Amino acid sequence: MEETWKDQIDLSLSLRELGIESIPINLFNPKKGTSLGERSSLKLFDGFKTFLSFALSYPNKSYVMLEGKTKL
Repeated sequence: MEETWKDQIDLSLSLRELGIESIPINLFNPKKGTSLGERSSLKLFDGFKTFLSFALSYPNKSYVMLEGKTKL
């Protein structure tokens, strides 16, 4: 939701410190009538870049894809 690439890198480094087991990836898909319904959805290519950046950083972790996954 409008995080910068630096925000994502900071999150990735924080996850390493926490010793997480699985990583949720939320592909934002706004719904009309909700508080965030007027925001633009995540571009598919940006979603792939996000997933790949985490997958390369944490190749042995589980990933949970959330929201918007039916559009892939």
